[in-house]
Amino acid sequence: MAEAFTETALGKPIRDLGLAIPGTPLEPLVDKLMSEVVAAGIRRVRPRFYLSTEWGVPQDTIAIAMPFYLAHPELTDLHVRRAGHLEGEDAADILRYLRHEMGHVVGYAYQLYAEERWTQLFGRFTKRYREEYRPKPFSRKFVRHLPGWYAQKHPDEDWAETFAVWLTPGSDWRSQYAEWPAALAKLTYCDEETTRIGDLEPLVTDEERDEDVADIAYTLGEFYRDQEDDPGEEALPRGMDGTLRDVFAGLAPPRSTAGPGTFRNARACSCGAWLVAPRSWPSPTGPSARPPRWWR
Repeated sequence: MAEAFTETALGKPIRDLGLAIPGTPLEPLVDKLMSEVVAAGIRRVRPRFYLSTEWGVPQDTIAIAMPFYLAHPELTDLHVRRAGHLEGEDAADILRYLRHEMGHVVGYAYQLYAEERWTQLFGRFTKRYREEYRPKPFSRKFVRHLPGWYAQKHPDEDWAETFAVWLTPGSDWRSQYAEWPAALAKLTYCDEETTRIGDLEPLVTDEERDEDVADIAYTLGEFYRDQEDDPGEEALPRGMDGTLRDVFAGLAPPRSTAGPGTFRNARACSCGAWLVAPRSWPSPTGPSARPPRWWR
C-alpha cells in the first residue's frame, strides 16, 4: 500500500514510498492507450511503463516513464503545492502525454528516424537538442498537440507530436490540417508508415529505465528542493494554466480536440517558458505540440 502523501512524507526516500502503476488510476489509462495503439493497427510493440521523476522515453528504448506524482491523488496535490504546475491535470491530459510518448516508442522501435523521408519531413534526428527554443506560434508547418508548440523543439518531438495527433481517437486530421500542407504531409507519412510497420516485429526492444522510482534514494523533500533551487526553472504562478489557455485558445486549427499540457525537455518531456521554452509551463488548447537523457 502506498504511503499517505502528506507533508510528513517529504522526509522519506522516494523508493520507500511504495509507488507503482498497478492498482492506481494510471493503470486503466495505460490500458486505454494500448487499446488505441492496437486499434490503430500497431500490433507488435508493447512498451514497458514505469514511474519516474518526469514524462519521457530513454532514447532507443521502448520504456515509457510516467511522473510518480500522478500515482496517488494526495501526492498529486502535494506536487501542485510544491511545484506550482502539473503535467497531467486529468485523465484526458495524461492520455495526451501518453500518446506523445508512444510516438517516441514507435519511432525508436522501428528506427524511423533513419529513413530519408523522415529526415526530409521532420529534419535531422541528430540535430542538437536544446533546453530552450523559440517557437513560431503561427507556423502551419507543425501540428499542435501538447502546449507550447512543442513540435517545434526538435525533429524527434515533431514526429512524436505528429504521431499523437494521428493516434488520437476521433481526430479528423485530414480536414483539420487540410490548409496546413507541411503538417498534413507529416501526418500522411505517419499514416503510411504505421500501416507498413503494423505487423512487423520491432527492431528495438530495449526496456532500460531511467530513474525508476524503485531506485531513487533521495527523499521527496530533496526532489522538490532541487526544483526550487534550480535557477533555470521558475515556479509557475497559480492560476496561470487557465490564463494561458485563454491567451492561446485562438491559435488552433478548426475542430481541434487537443488540450492543455506542457513543454518538454531533450528526449524527456517537461514544461517550458512561453516564447523561450525551458522546462516548466502549462499552455494552450488545440492541435499542439514535446525528447536524450530522453525525448519526451
